[in-house]
Amino acid sequence: MQRLLAFEEFTAALQLLGWGEPEERPSREGLLILPEREMTRALTAVPAGNDRRLVHDALQVGANVFLTRDVGILKATDAVRPFGLLIATPADLLEELFACGAFHCSLGPRYLYWPAPDQQRIGHLIHALDPDKRP
Repeated sequence: MQRLLAFEEFTAALQLLGWGEPEERPSREGLLILPEREMTRALTAVPAGNDRRLVHDALQVGANVFLTRDVGILKATDAVRPFGLLIATPADLLEELFACGAFHCSLGPRYLYWPAPDQQRIGHLIHALDPDKRP
């Protein structure tokens, strides 16, 4: 019986997840669409090989941020910024988010959004691991 309950909880948690191709790609609205040759030129600032391919893919899908600690990739930050991609370390991203007010919830509990988006999924996983704690 315990395995069946755990299976049901894991199934419920997975139903809350999406998989496959995202239905919506990140919006490029409001960004200047530069010619492909300009993106190719900007990518020369990124070290050749897999690093360059990863940054290229991030640009292609419209990612907003590329997180890395690789100094070689970080040197390309200014080159790719016109394409709407911020190359940053995790600490740099945190600083940027604080600067634009995205972490105002850390200033006081009244600013927190509750429940957290993944709270329901996490609850199912907790129940699956310890069925004695079921509500």
